[in-house]
Amino acid sequence: MHLEKRILVTGGAGFLGSRIIQEPLPQDDPRQRRPDISKANQALSWTPRTNLKDGLIQTIAYFEHLLSDQSLRASLNVDSASP
Repeated sequence: MHLEKRILVTGGAGFLGSRIIQEPLPQDDPRQRRPDISKANQALSWTPRTNLKDGLIQTIAYFEHLLSDQSLRASLNVDSASP
């Protein structure tokens, strides 16, 4: 499953009616979406502790919390009718 579809599925009810819009990539957009983390593992003995699904759940909850702050929404010029 593509990441954007996982986000919609993981987001649950908050994403009902949401749709994916394909836009041209910016010039400075990274081309590699799955970086090789073996160097971090070798140099730092680091490995991810959070799987993708749990990371998406935590990230979505974080941004839902931020966007529930009306003063922040106003400063970001986010329509108050949006979730």
